[in-house]
Amino acid sequence: MANRWFGQELNNLVKGLTLLEGHVTIGGSGATSALQGSGIASVTRMAAGVYKCVLSDPYNRFLGLQASVSSVVDTPADLDTVTNGNIYVITTVGDATAAQWVASGVPAAVTPAVGVVFVGITASVSGTTSKVAALLTAANQGIEIAGDPNASINQSASPHFYFRTMGATAAGDTTLVPADPASGSKLHFAVLLRVSSVKGSGE
Repeated sequence: MANRWFGQELNNLVKGLTLLEGHVTIGGSGATSALQGSGIASVTRMAAGVYKCVLSDPYNRFLGLQASVSSVVDTPADLDTVTNGNIYVITTVGDATAAQWVASGVPAAVTPAVGVVFVGITASVSGTTSKVAALLTAANQGIEIAGDPNASINQSASPHFYFRTMGATAAGDTTLVPADPASGSKLHFAVLLRVSSVKGSGE
């Protein structure tokens, strides 16, 4: 945890500014599971690359969505060699020392642990039981909000909005179309809303 003094206020001109955040795991065929985050009732795949986010409460104004998709852990997850410049995640710390992990690419200030990500700089991981896995791209090239969420986030029964995850049409065709993120990735999101009924300037 950061050992510093943080201000407790965020200066803004929005009355009742509210931030909801969370993440879901993407499975086969883009299905979602393991939702974590307060204020979000569900995130459900409706069609290829199309997701419905249901809020736990209605709000007066949708202000924005920030979302990203994490990398996918490749298989096998028990490699003992790395390629210079490629990115990896530690799957087994094993018997390699901290100095040996640093030689493999783990930053010197980081304690080697399962889940630590690093860029490989040597041909092998020292130690006989220490293992890593490569990280693959989630093949997602953008996330867009579908329509105007302000028409549906104030419904008392099911406040919600839709968004689309976008990907290339096919190999060699970079035209973006709705596409599911890769299975095994995680979709992280932060939703900005106004809970107050007081309108801001220009609304």
